[in-house]
Amino acid sequence: MRVLEFTSVTIADGGTVKAGAWDGGTGGVVAFLATGVVANDGVITATGAGFRGGTYSNPGCVGPLNSALDGAPNAAKGEGIVSGRYGPTFIGLGNVVNGAGGGNTCNGGGGGGSNAGQGGLGGWWAQSPGGGGGMGGSALVYVPWTRLTMGGGGGAGHGNDSAAGVGGRGGGIVFVRAAALTGAGSVSADGLNGADAGGILGANSDAAGGGGAGGTLYLRFSSSAACGAMTVNGGRGGSTPELTATGGPCGPGGGGAGGNLFVQADDVSSCPSQALAGLAGTQPDGTWNQYFGAGPDAGANGLYAGLVTVTTPGFDAGLPDAGPPDAGPPDAGPTDAGALDAGTPDAGPPDAGPPDAGAPDAGPSDAGPVDGGPPDAGQADGGLPDSGALDGGATDAGASDAGALDAGTGDAGEPDAGQPDAGNSDDAGSGQNPPADAGAAAPTELHVGCGCGTQSASTWGWAALLLFATLLRLPYPRLARSRNASATRSTRSWSGEG
Repeated sequence: MRVLEFTSVTIADGGTVKAGAWDGGTGGVVAFLATGVVANDGVITATGAGFRGGTYSNPGCVGPLNSALDGAPNAAKGEGIVSGRYGPTFIGLGNVVNGAGGGNTCNGGGGGGSNAGQGGLGGWWAQSPGGGGGMGGSALVYVPWTRLTMGGGGGAGHGNDSAAGVGGRGGGIVFVRAAALTGAGSVSADGLNGADAGGILGANSDAAGGGGAGGTLYLRFSSSAACGAMTVNGGRGGSTPELTATGGPCGPGGGGAGGNLFVQADDVSSCPSQALAGLAGTQPDGTWNQYFGAGPDAGANGLYAGLVTVTTPGFDAGLPDAGPPDAGPPDAGPTDAGALDAGTPDAGPPDAGPPDAGAPDAGPSDAGPVDGGPPDAGQADGGLPDSGALDGGATDAGASDAGALDAGTGDAGEPDAGQPDAGNSDDAGSGQNPPADAGAAAPTELHVGCGCGTQSASTWGWAALLLFATLLRLPYPRLARSRNASATRSTRSWSGEG
């Protein structure tokens, strides 16, 4: 997906930046970059935007109580990271990685979805302790700076009286990278609660749905982070009313697991974080345990809680380099030993002949004009200055030079004012280089999801230029690191729901 970059982002009190719900192909993610501050007094959220919960069905209590992982006549599973394993035909109490299992016949509760923590087990069959509840999703082991995952969906409760609860959706993904985070607003990717079973206290009811798991927050700042809260909490399991007609309750839903929260900044002490699991749903009959086999209960959040990772200090803000020039490879040849030529460098091809080998004139100093003969008309000099001794100014006493004549700059009658070059011509690596380029602008697009690096076409263009410049030994611009992205968009303020 394409991720936009801004110079700053402002979300006013009451404003919302919200992910669209995942639909099996798109949605579920809020992602943006800012070279400046993200000022959030509202809400940045992907709560309930992740993997979908098990859908409603009413298959009836057909046959004996069963513990089948898949197949009829059981309730629908929640969605997880396995593509193509979600829909009305994927039923039974078995999970699909982080997607929870549905409740089995008769009236087993749906399991809770998972992410960094384990999803809770759905409650038992109606009035029958021991089984029937959907399995919670399995805990995922990964780090959020290599991949980002939405929370798994809760499984649906089993129904036979058209009153079963559906599974809760998992939380989505929030990806933000900026200079700083300020304000009292929240950042969240929580899972949604499983739906309660229908009916009223004292009337017939079915099983409840499991909660969705918390999603993932990936928040990186080059300085400090302050906020009201950062959360990736799991959703609560749905509850059931008492089924008095047959003397006991149906299965509540399991709680959704906590998600995965990664934040990097110089200081995050003013930004509290949570990755708690949702508790299981309950039933009201005091003759039974209130959770009726569903988990987690109030004292068992450990395995079901998510992961919070805080890293300090903040990341490199990636401002353009203002330091020393030329970080490229050192020059292969020696630097100039003499003063720089005052004249224009020769532009012709290399001199085909050897350098002048004659000694300086031994005769007396010229009394008349220098070189009265016609101007040189020989082969153009290739740009390397003569390596012989400097003409001392005496008139030529012998024949003209036997080598190829210098036609690169054309003698104007006066000898060079400086010393002859003792080495190569001026090279780009000497101390006479101009200040280095401040850094090429980094690409404004970032691709997220594959866990691999990407390069823009402009980066490959710079790579070709770098190779060409190195061959010619010319000054070249330095390539900016991918994280040294400079702002190319104007300040954009967010307000209202978007």
